Amino acid sequence: SLVNIPDLIARPEYKPKFGQKKESSLYRFKLNTMPEGLLHFMTTCVIFGGSILMLIQTIWVDRSSKEQASTKDSDVKPNLESQASIISRLTFWWLNRLIIKGYKRPLVDQDLYDINDTEKCSYIGRQFQRQWTKEMAKMNAGVEDGITVTANKNPSLLLAFVRTFGWLYAFAGVLKLTQDTLLFVGPQILSALIAFIGDPSQPLWLGLTYAFTMFVTTLVQSCANHQYYHRCFIVGIRAKSSIIWAIYRK
Repeated sequence: SLVNIPDLIARPEYKPKFGQKKESSLYRFKLNTMPEGLLHFMTTCVIFGGSILMLIQTIWVDRSSKEQASTKDSDVKPNLESQASIISRLTFWWLNRLIIKGYKRPLVDQDLYDINDTEKCSYIGRQFQRQWTKEMAKMNAGVEDGITVTANKNPSLLLAFVRTFGWLYAFAGVLKLTQDTLLFVGPQILSALIAFIGDPSQPLWLGLTYAFTMFVTTLVQSCANHQYYHRCFIVGIRAKSSIIWAIYRK
C-alpha cells in the first residue's frame, strides 16, 4: 500500500517476493527521516488539490463566441476578455490570440474586438449619472411654502467618483496589499531554505516544502501585481469616459 512506501524506499536491500514486480530505482532512494504516513498525506493533498483545479477549470471554461452572436453585429467581434475563464483572466491568456496575430502581420481595424459592455460610455455614464444626481440633490435642502430652498453645499465630483468606482479601486488596493505582504514573505522562506541546505541532518521533504512554498508565493505575488495594475487602468479609463460622457451629454 501507499503507507508502506517509505519503509520500502528506506531499505535499498529490499528484494521483492516471488511473483512481485521489482520496484523502480526511482522509488528506492532514501527520503531521510520522513514520518510514516506523511507521504500518503502529501499525495492525497496533491490529488485533492488537482481535482479542485480541474473542477474550477471545468465550471469556468471559455464561452464560445456563438453564444453572443445574436446580440452582436456581424462585423464586430465579441470581446475576448468577457468570454475568458477565471484562469485565463488571471494569466491574461485570452490576449495571446491577438498578440500572435500582431506578430505575424500588422493589425488592422478588423482585427480588433468589441469593447466590454461594462467599459462602454452608455453603461459607465448611467452609473456615474446616478451618483452625480445624488450630489446635485445636496444643493436642494428642501421646499418651504412652494419655494425650493438651496443649501450652501456644493456637489463633490470626487465623492461621485468614489461611489461609482471606489469598490473597484478598493479591490485593487487589496491586491496591492497582498503583493507587498508577499514581498516580505519571500526572503523569510529563502532564509529558511538556505538554513536547510547548510544543515545535512534536515529531512528532504522539508526542503521540498520550502521550495514549493517559495514557488507558490512568487506565483501569487506576480498575479496580484499584474491584476492590480489592470484594475487601476480600468478605473482610470472609466473615470475618463464618465467625464467625457457627462460633458457631451450636457
